[in-house]
Amino acid sequence: MATIRDIAQEAGVSVGTASRALTGNGYVSEENRAIVLKAAEKLGYVLKAATKQKKAIGIVLPDIIFPFMSAFLKYAEVELSNRGYKTFILNTLNVQDRIDFVIDLLEKKELDGIIINSEVTHAQLKKLERYPIISFERIYNNIPLIASDHIEGGKIAGETLYKSGCKNVLILTAKQGVRVYADNRIDECKKYLTEKGVRCTVAEIDSKFLTFKFVSEIVGEYFSLYSNIDGIFADDVTAYCFAAEAVRRGVQVPEKLKVLGYDGNDITLLTYPRITTIAQNIPLLAAKCVEMIPKADILFPTSLKKLS
Repeated sequence: MATIRDIAQEAGVSVGTASRALTGNGYVSEENRAIVLKAAEKLGYVLKAATKQKKAIGIVLPDIIFPFMSAFLKYAEVELSNRGYKTFILNTLNVQDRIDFVIDLLEKKELDGIIINSEVTHAQLKKLERYPIISFERIYNNIPLIASDHIEGGKIAGETLYKSGCKNVLILTAKQGVRVYADNRIDECKKYLTEKGVRCTVAEIDSKFLTFKFVSEIVGEYFSLYSNIDGIFADDVTAYCFAAEAVRRGVQVPEKLKVLGYDGNDITLLTYPRITTIAQNIPLLAAKCVEMIPKADILFPTSLKKLS
């Protein structure tokens, strides 16, 4: 079997250059790297697994059952793969021990960094700050944030509902243990509508119990509790559940009830009745999370995506 010395001789470079090119440890020009890799292929050289450079990024999410998180994961994994990284996926399900597991992987250098959207304790946060880390949507002290511009998204939502003639709007949001940047869309939508004289009520759904079945059940309860509403603003899944419940009760959408979603998930293309949604640029969010580990807080615009 060929050795690194054989590869170096074949490529016409030093043993050190050949070693760096093959292991990825240290700088080698792209030209020399290509020459070394070509020589290695010619001689049938196989790098031992133990000497290969480990490149892995963890993606820590609360629950990938919902379309927005699963779509983000899809695009982030592609971006990481394109950059030569493997992806380690952790679905925390709000279990704190799973965050400790990620910290352990970082300490053992089995992960090069993480993209995180999950609740963490203060002690866990202090440990995470020592490593390359990007927050996706969550607001953590001393950790760079990447998110959509939810302030603008909330304004778009308020304006859309107001111009649709809504007089009594129900806004639904997931109840989080800590504030997330997406909360701004709720605040801004309510602010806009209130200033326009529109009655506005905010209701919460506990994020710890977010399943499709639970959302459907709570939507039914809220529909009965707020029977006089003429507008709904919620994430895409919850918005669709409201639209479906309206149809079940004989309420016409959008004639009698305006339903506005948020996220722009592909699920909105399959639903009936169709709903209008404010789209987040999920591929861009994923790409920047991968690119920016870690650099700065960046906000990306949302846009109104009319599907009805």
